[in-house]
Amino acid sequence: MTLAEVAETVTRQGLSILGAESGGVVTLDSARENLEIIYAFNYSSRVMETWSRFPLATPAPLAEAVRTGRAVYIGSPEEVARRY
Repeated sequence: MTLAEVAETVTRQGLSILGAESGGVVTLDSARENLEIIYAFNYSSRVMETWSRFPLATPAPLAEAVRTGRAVYIGSPEEVARRY
């Protein structure tokens, strides 16, 4: 399997187990400076355009989790707006 095929399988099975509507797999680029989406499911084209590749320094929950190595728990969209 290719990396993209593995990412799709992991995403789809994970979403099913979690009962989630959308999700994906992201990796660090070779320079360890940017996050890149390998596979994403059920996101709008606008979201994909904005987040398909972004700097690790971006103030966002996913980037924070990668930078710190710790899970980031967000309770609501409003909390994201307040924190980031």
